[in-house]
Amino acid sequence: MPESKPDPVLSLQQLVVRYPGAAAATLDGLDLSLAAGERLALVGPSGCGKSTVARAVLQLLPAGSQCSGELRLQGQDPRTLRRGALRRLRGEAVGLVFQDPMTRLNPLLSVGDHLSDTLAEHRPSWRRRQVRQRAEELLERVGITPERYGNYPHEFSGGMRQRLAIALAMALQPALVIADEPTTSLDVAVAGQVMAELCQLCEEAGSALLLISHDLAMAGRWCDQIAVLDQGKRVEQASSHQLLTAPQSGLA
Repeated sequence: MPESKPDPVLSLQQLVVRYPGAAAATLDGLDLSLAAGERLALVGPSGCGKSTVARAVLQLLPAGSQCSGELRLQGQDPRTLRRGALRRLRGEAVGLVFQDPMTRLNPLLSVGDHLSDTLAEHRPSWRRRQVRQRAEELLERVGITPERYGNYPHEFSGGMRQRLAIALAMALQPALVIADEPTTSLDVAVAGQVMAELCQLCEEAGSALLLISHDLAMAGRWCDQIAVLDQGKRVEQASSHQLLTAPQSGLA
């Protein structure tokens, strides 16, 4: 008998999302699937619903939003979970890297405390020394020396803050990492370094990567597959090489 394929890390089938008061759905029957270790870039014009995908997956939609269709994250439907279980799923199954980490970082916490708090909450059996050691390892892994453990986010450049965001996203070795326009505010050289670090960490952990971007060149460089989104639907998906050299939809 042929071996059965493992369940995908993320599976969306005919996903529909409508924001409160909106005349039309932002996602209108989206199909998307991502397996462990895969790297998929989601691209498309502004307003096509790219960032809504991330919000739907983690159920971070505004109150009153409608979300229907199939949504599976590591085999679970986050819409059915109670608050505590949803928080655990968000923390352990998915790592998020946002466009501007300063909007997500607490200015009153040092960079080390950001990591330590995350680790302590999800690894309650760990001793304080274990937590500190793991936090320092994560910082070193993204190019931040342990001597800067006590520094605050405002003391870091944009590139260094994005490295911290990557360390936070990878702290629990999640099955899926969602990076939403992670390099928009960075110059080209720093953006390349940040993406290289992110992809390397995903590879080491076996994490799938969903890169949300408007930059086709970056998508093609760092992802194996590209899916094109338009008006809330996937209109094309192919290998990066095929989509960049012979696109079928006219949107790439």
